Amino acid sequence: MNKGIWKKSMVCTLALCSALMCVGCRADGPVPSKHAVKRYVAELCDESVKIIDTENISESPREVDYTFASEERDLSFTVRSYRMGVGIPTSDATLWYQKNIDDNYWQKVQEYYQPKMKEVFDAVTKNDKGDIEVNSVADIEQAAKCVHDANVIYSEELNYNSAERVQSHPYTHLYFTGVEAEDAHYNVFHAIDIDGSADSVEKITATLRKEVAQGIKDGELDGSAYEGLDEELSATHASKLEHIYLDDEEMLYDNNDSPYVYYGLITDDYAYAFYDYDAESYMMVCDCGFVKSSWGSPALVVAEYVDHLGGTYVIEDAKAQENSDKFDLKSRWTIGDHTWVMTGKYRDSDEVGKQKILDVVVKRDGKKIPLTMYNSPDNRPLFSLTVEDFCKLFDLTYRVDEESGSIYFESGGRS
Repeated sequence: MNKGIWKKSMVCTLALCSALMCVGCRADGPVPSKHAVKRYVAELCDESVKIIDTENISESPREVDYTFASEERDLSFTVRSYRMGVGIPTSDATLWYQKNIDDNYWQKVQEYYQPKMKEVFDAVTKNDKGDIEVNSVADIEQAAKCVHDANVIYSEELNYNSAERVQSHPYTHLYFTGVEAEDAHYNVFHAIDIDGSADSVEKITATLRKEVAQGIKDGELDGSAYEGLDEELSATHASKLEHIYLDDEEMLYDNNDSPYVYYGLITDDYAYAFYDYDAESYMMVCDCGFVKSSWGSPALVVAEYVDHLGGTYVIEDAKAQENSDKFDLKSRWTIGDHTWVMTGKYRDSDEVGKQKILDVVVKRDGKKIPLTMYNSPDNRPLFSLTVEDFCKLFDLTYRVDEESGSIYFESGGRS
């Protein structure tokens, strides 16, 4: 091909591409087609629907609205096919426009049930935020009946959409408030989704009674307002123990220095014990010597205790953590005449709730210690142990004082 012709061809091609890009980015550019809208609606709901109206709302930014009607009930909703402006979060300026689709289907579903729901919710007392007030034990059963009746009404939606869709789009999120204790920080003690579930009044009542008891135990609700919860209170533990003592010295987890990190430590974020009803024990947050710098400041709980007990603590091959999203962990500490070695595996995951520290094994003087790992209380690479198992890491004993919100560890618990 002649070079001149080739150059002209390239220039024309580039010009055409630029023109197409400009059209594609403009406010009056194309919007998702009718076919694309139908595909969108097919993924939106399970009930049979049809288009009953189409309206051109705007030429710039371009918007076309489609009105759909259910073929199974008296329900209609709108799907917008339009150009959406894209800009910089810190500025009002629009850089370009792109295709987008949105809808008000689930809003219309909620409106569909609103008349029936009003009668149910009018039977309970609500504050100015719409939260249900539970100011006595007598209010608990009334609130439970409200939840049950609302779920019965919303369960009708299962005739039109799958249980998964309905649960993902509850009618509302109900919050329950109680009589606030004198030094309380808040009085919302529970939340329930109205999602068509089949829980009985008795089950909901039992849940609310337990949650009120928990609020009383944690000092958030005024116990004098709720007579008749003796059984629940006797089975309830304080959610958190905010004070940790080791040999009568309060553990503040305030050591901010470590030879393995440059950004300081956040160990003090975990200076508490929390109760786990499934494990039937207070729990302690623990680490496995994870110091990978991309996570920022780590929490080194084990090192904190070893230091207070006059021992030595080493993370083996800490630099190897920097080069991979999957690696083995190994730390070692010595207290007195005894040495512990902890090994584990780190597996990076963005999935919330998925444990990142796996297969933790601890040996004391070469002998494996039986431990049960529980999930981290947040999404950081940590894990939890029962207080009993935590004590095995340092030869400690413990006692709990729920009234003062304290846990006391004593050293020298094993020879």
